[in-house]
Amino acid sequence: MVVFCVEVSSFCGVICFGENAVSIECVGRMLDCLDYWGPESRHVIVNYPVGMGHLMRRDVPESTQEIVPFETDNLIFVGDCRIDNREELAETLELYPIDRDSLFVIKAYQKWGDRCCEKLIGDFSFVIWDKLLHQAFCGRDHIGIKPFYYYQNPSFFAFSTEIKALFCVSEIQKKSNRRYLADVLTCGVACSQPYSDDTLFDGVVQLTPGHSLMVSVDRVSKYRYWRPEKLGLLNLSDEEITRELKHLVSQAVTCRLRSVGPIACELSGGLDSSLVTAIAAQTRPDLHAITHVPPKEPTPFLDETPFAVEVCHFLGVENCHYVDASDYDPEQSLKSVVHSLEGPNGGISVMYKEPIWKKAKSLNCGVVLSGFGGDECLSASASVYLKELATTGRWIQLFRRLKSLPQLAKLIFKTQFPVLMNWYLEWKVPHSIKIPTSKILSMYSKPPQGDFEPFINSYLSDINAIGLKGSTAFLIQGLTGADQRWGHHLRGSINAHSVAIKDVNYRFPLLDIRLIEFILRIPPSQRHPSGSHRYLIRQVMKGLLPDSIVSRRDKAGMIFPSTYYRWQKYYEIETGIQPSHLGPDLRYRAFLFDKACRAVAYDIV
Repeated sequence: MVVFCVEVSSFCGVICFGENAVSIECVGRMLDCLDYWGPESRHVIVNYPVGMGHLMRRDVPESTQEIVPFETDNLIFVGDCRIDNREELAETLELYPIDRDSLFVIKAYQKWGDRCCEKLIGDFSFVIWDKLLHQAFCGRDHIGIKPFYYYQNPSFFAFSTEIKALFCVSEIQKKSNRRYLADVLTCGVACSQPYSDDTLFDGVVQLTPGHSLMVSVDRVSKYRYWRPEKLGLLNLSDEEITRELKHLVSQAVTCRLRSVGPIACELSGGLDSSLVTAIAAQTRPDLHAITHVPPKEPTPFLDETPFAVEVCHFLGVENCHYVDASDYDPEQSLKSVVHSLEGPNGGISVMYKEPIWKKAKSLNCGVVLSGFGGDECLSASASVYLKELATTGRWIQLFRRLKSLPQLAKLIFKTQFPVLMNWYLEWKVPHSIKIPTSKILSMYSKPPQGDFEPFINSYLSDINAIGLKGSTAFLIQGLTGADQRWGHHLRGSINAHSVAIKDVNYRFPLLDIRLIEFILRIPPSQRHPSGSHRYLIRQVMKGLLPDSIVSRRDKAGMIFPSTYYRWQKYYEIETGIQPSHLGPDLRYRAFLFDKACRAVAYDIV
């Protein structure tokens, strides 16, 4: 079985309140539940009223001598962290840049207290128990690359990087969160609020990305430390913006090249993955490039292999690998993904990437770089700019832009009119509103009622009976500015796309927080001058890649064609329904969620 999980190391623990004490047996059971992927080390600390456990996979040179959890005079630390602004922090915290990542986190907490997460850049989740203050401080990175789940009641606070470990605490019962399940089954993860902390299980929540948590005997308080909507706009020339972007992208890739072994890149031949590969190849001539090729059968997907070959040849990358899905088992892959995700959500789509992970593992690559995040930021299309005009009420400018972009205007008005309507609602309504999901479904794909309902009726019958009516509620958030683009992304980025095989650490340079914040501060007119398509990334790519790649406009949008094709055929065989290869197909989505529910959640509904 391919083992999927969202982090390289795993950790867990329990903090008791009052006279209760943590047993080493309890922490041991939690670790046993997580110990299914072959960690390199295992350590436990139990020091009343705290018990913490950690499973280590050493993926950066600084971790080779590290033991986690560890204890100082006043603090106990456990976590999974990779800190990328080490040079900047080292002088302030009186450390060396080669010191271990956990030491940077501890020193940051000692200097800045509960504001320390604002100073850290990288992928991290952690817990620090303060013996003097008798409280725990928990932090999770801005985007949510590293997972963190917890359960609390008046007697204790339990936490883990995977939900399954929490149920090893005898007091925590496995009960379904029926509202969450109803939302997922009817309209997917999009129904959740942007900063939602819900999970499939009642009482089990996640620490929301960009948030920290303070836990003590009398309170549990959450603080949102990252607020991208408050960033002001820059006043720079186009040349200054391009120069700074090139620096930030290079920095984002380079700081993620720390590894104890070989490194691979996902390479589709598109803009995002080609840019990441180009910069990584400058520093790592031994870089491996892995491309997912289409199946031998005829498909509607563009074969991007020639573009990937051209990129490798131009960059001088000799270690090029091409994988398909000839031995791919759709149902087994879904079960493996759901086992790690602990339920049905947008993350099940990562199963399409399995052949790439398998190849990286066979090459002993401990790190895989991905271009994920580009579509939401650096390479965002002109439609993002159009949405920004709409949701800020600049409708005259919007229609002027659409007039100058007839093809995009035709797409929006003829095939995506509901999107335009939602833009209007986000502008006009300053708070959440509810629209019947049945109307949303009919607007998008008009599936016959009989095709869609069988997949969800078995789950929703009792939910509707108790009055939750999950099938008739669709949330639209009236957010402004940066939140319109990043609220949804913060909520689900790691669960939606960045689940990784345990033996491979996925890293996402285009989600570097320094890069994101700079792009969010660029005025819309400079991000998409005259509605230019993917303008910023093309400016950064000039000189790094062939002009034929920089100017590409034929991206088919399917970077994992072989596995996706096999899932479509599996869906057709199982249901007798011809799948749609383009645009939203809610029947296919419902089919996947139904399969996911039956794999993990059916016994608790």
